[in-house]
Amino acid sequence: MDETVAKFIEMGFSMEMIGRAIEETGGENPEPMMILETLFKLSTSSEASSSKSKVIDELIGMGFSEELVIKAIQEHGEKNLEEITNALLSYAEAEKMHETENEDINNNYLSDDNDDTNLYSGLSSSDEENELNSFHGDGRLQDLIKMGYPRKEASIALERCGEIASLAEVVDFIFAAQMARQLDEFWAAPDEQEVLRINEPPPRRRRLNTDIASDDELIRLPNPMIGFGVPKEPGIITERPVPIPSIARGPPYFYYENVAMTPKGVWAKMSSHLYDIKPEFVDSLYFCAAARKRGYIHNLPIKNRFEIQPTPHYTIQEEFPLTKKWWPAWDKRTKLNCVLTCIASAQLTNKIRKRLEKHERDPAVQKDVVDQCKKWNLVWVGKNKAAPLEPYEMERLLGFPNNHTRGISRKDRYKSLGNSFQVDTVAYHLSVLKPLYPKGINVLSLFTGIGGGEVALHRLQIPMKLVVSVEISEVNRNIFRSFWEQTNQRGDLIEFRDVEELDDHKIEGLMDQYGGFDLVIGGSPCNNLAGANRVSRTGLEGDQSSLFYDYCRILEAVRSKASRMRRRDRYKSLGNSFQVKLKETMFLLRPRRLILLEFTPPLPLPSTDTTQLLHNAFCSKIENFKNKVFDELTTKDEKVLEIGIGTGPNMRYFAARNVNVTLLGLDPNPKMKKYARKAAVRAGLNPKNFRFMQGVGEAIPLEDGSVDAVVATLVLCTVSDVTQTLNEIKRVLRPGGRFIFLEHVAAEDGSLFRRLQKLLDPLQQILADGCHLTRNTRECILEAGFSGGAQIETVSMYSFPWVTRPHIYGVAYK
Repeated sequence: MDETVAKFIEMGFSMEMIGRAIEETGGENPEPMMILETLFKLSTSSEASSSKSKVIDELIGMGFSEELVIKAIQEHGEKNLEEITNALLSYAEAEKMHETENEDINNNYLSDDNDDTNLYSGLSSSDEENELNSFHGDGRLQDLIKMGYPRKEASIALERCGEIASLAEVVDFIFAAQMARQLDEFWAAPDEQEVLRINEPPPRRRRLNTDIASDDELIRLPNPMIGFGVPKEPGIITERPVPIPSIARGPPYFYYENVAMTPKGVWAKMSSHLYDIKPEFVDSLYFCAAARKRGYIHNLPIKNRFEIQPTPHYTIQEEFPLTKKWWPAWDKRTKLNCVLTCIASAQLTNKIRKRLEKHERDPAVQKDVVDQCKKWNLVWVGKNKAAPLEPYEMERLLGFPNNHTRGISRKDRYKSLGNSFQVDTVAYHLSVLKPLYPKGINVLSLFTGIGGGEVALHRLQIPMKLVVSVEISEVNRNIFRSFWEQTNQRGDLIEFRDVEELDDHKIEGLMDQYGGFDLVIGGSPCNNLAGANRVSRTGLEGDQSSLFYDYCRILEAVRSKASRMRRRDRYKSLGNSFQVKLKETMFLLRPRRLILLEFTPPLPLPSTDTTQLLHNAFCSKIENFKNKVFDELTTKDEKVLEIGIGTGPNMRYFAARNVNVTLLGLDPNPKMKKYARKAAVRAGLNPKNFRFMQGVGEAIPLEDGSVDAVVATLVLCTVSDVTQTLNEIKRVLRPGGRFIFLEHVAAEDGSLFRRLQKLLDPLQQILADGCHLTRNTRECILEAGFSGGAQIETVSMYSFPWVTRPHIYGVAYK
C-alpha cells in the first residue's frame, strides 16, 4: 500500500486526498485502479470550491511564475482564463525584453511604472504557428531549463522535434513523454520500476490534453509541408500514396480543413471518421508570403491541379513593395508567419522604435526585435518603425478581394480573417473541379466563415448554381452575403445560422429540390485544437471543435441521399424503354391498368381516339371526389398552395370556386411551369395571380403562416417523407387554415390486396416516378398534430385497378 500511495503522490495528488480516496473506496486492500478512479472524481468535485487555487496551479504548470499569475488573476478575475493567459504572455514578452537590456536601458526604457498589460491586443487567437516564435538559436536549451524542465528531457525533446520546432511543440512533446512515463511507472512490475524511473521527476503535474503528435502517432506531419505537391516545387504526384477507400470515391466531393498541429491523436481520429482518408498537410507559404500550416481531408482528384490566376506574390517585399525602403539589412525575413486573430499593440511597437533609436547597432537588440517581428508579423513602415498588418493587407495575403471585410469593426476584421481559409491554397486543390462542372456546381458550405471556399471557386471561374451556407456569426454572414451580391452571382444562396438546423429531413428536401450537392466544403472551428490556445486546448471534445462531428453527420446524410438518387436514376434509365413498351401494350390490352403507372390524368396522344377516351374516362371517375374536395375552398381562401401541381389538371376546380384566387403551384419538375401556366389561362384564372415554384413538399419555400389553404391530390404517395411534408404544410398554413387532400392509400393490413400491393410496390416506384402503393397516409395525417383535427373519408374506387382502389379524401385544420 505504501508503494501505491507513493505512486499517487508522484502523479500530483495530495496525501489528504489520497487518504480520503482510500477511505471512500473501502476495504482493507482496495485495488489501485479503484483508488485512482476515486481520486479523479474527488479532483473533479473539488474544482468548484478551489477554482482559484486550481487556476493558479495550472498556470504555474504552464511555466509562468507564481507572482505574475497572482497579479494577472487580481487584474482580470479568476474566471477570465483567456484574458489571464494573454496578460501573462504580455508579461513574459516584457520580461524577456527587460532581461536583454543593459543597466542604462533598464533605467531609461522600461520603468517600474509602466503598465505592460497592453502589449497584447486582447483578441483571442485560434492559430498555432506563431506560439513563441522567438524560441530559436543556441539558447533554446537554457530557455527550457529556466522553465523548470530537466536538462536531459529538454535535450532529448530538442533532438526529437528538430531545429524548426517552436517552443510550444517542444513543451508539448515533453508533456506527452512525462505523462506516458508516469502511467508506465504506475502499472510496471516492481522489478521494472527502477529501470523506468528517471533521475529528475517532472517539476509539476501537466495537463493530459496538451500533447502534440509524438513518434507513436498514426499520422505524422511531413517536412516540408507540401502535401501532394505545390507549384514551383519538385515532387508533385498525381496518384495518392494511400488510395481513397472505394466507399468514399467519386461525387459528391468533400473537403475538410483544420489546423495541422493538433493534440495527439486528433488527426488520426478525424481521418477515421472521414472514411480513413489520409490528410494532405500543406503550408500556405508555398502559395503566398505568409505561412499557414493546415491539414485537408478530401476525396478530390489530385491530377491536373493548376494555380489560380493571377499568381500571388511569394515574398513580403513583393506583396508590400513600400516596405523595401525601410527594411533593415539585419532583418532577413522573406515570409511572414501565420496570420493571426490578434495583433501587437501600439505600446509594443513604440518600445521597439525607442530601443532601435538608442541601440540600433547592438546585435542582441536586433535579434530580439526580429523575434518580436516574427511573433507579431510586424513589417517596416518607416525608419525604426515596425507596425502590424492592416486588415486590407491580411486580405491580400489570404487571397481575398480588396475590401472583402470592410464595413465591420477593426477587431472583427482581424478575427474573421485570422480564422479563414487561405484562398490560393484552397483554389489549387479545388481547381480539379473546373473541367468536371463547366455548367456550374452545387455547394454545401459548412462553417462558411467569410466565404474562403466560395471565393476560391469564384476566382477559378466555376459558376455556383447553389450555395447552402451554414455560419453562426452574423458578422461573417453579412460579409459573405455582400460578396455574393457584389460579384453578381446568378445562383441561389440559402443561409442557415446553425448546423443543428440542418437535419437529415432538411438535407434530403434540399437535395430533392436542387438535384443534390456536388461539393461539401468546410472546416470546424479550431479553438480547442490550436497550439496557441493554452487555456481550452481540449481536442475534438471541446465545445467548438466537437462541431467536427456535425460535419461528419451532414456529410454522411448527403452521400447516403446521393447514393439513393443515383440508384433511382439508374433504375429509371434502365426502365425507360421498358416503360414505353409496357404502356403501349397496356393501352391496347387493358386500358384501365394505365392508372397503375401514373396518377395524374394521362395526356392524350395526337390522333389517338382511344387514348382521348381513356383520358376522359379517368377524369370522370375521379371528378366527383375532386368536387367534394374542392368544395371545401371558399372565397375567403385568397391565397392557396397546391403541392405537386404538375400540368395543372386542377386549375378548373380552383377557377370554379374563386376565379381571383392567388394560386401558388409547387412542383420539383421545372418543365411543368409552362404547362401549368397554360392550364391556368384555359381555366380562366388571372395569370398574374399564378406563381410557379420549383421545390418539394419536404422543404416548401414559403414563410410561416403565409397561405390560407394547401391542396394535395394524389401527391403524398410520391414524396420522399410524408411526415416532413405534413410538418411543412402545417408550418405554411395560417392559424385556422386548411389542408385539403385526396390520396390513394394502402389496403387493409393482412388482406390479399395489401400483400399484392407490397409485391408490386418496387415496380410501381420505378414506373411511376417514385409512387408508393403501401403508404399509410391516413394514419400519418391523424398523427401529424393538426390542432383543429381532421375529417377523413375512406372510399374504394371499384372502377380503378384493384391495387389502387383504396382512397381517402378530406380536410385537416390548423
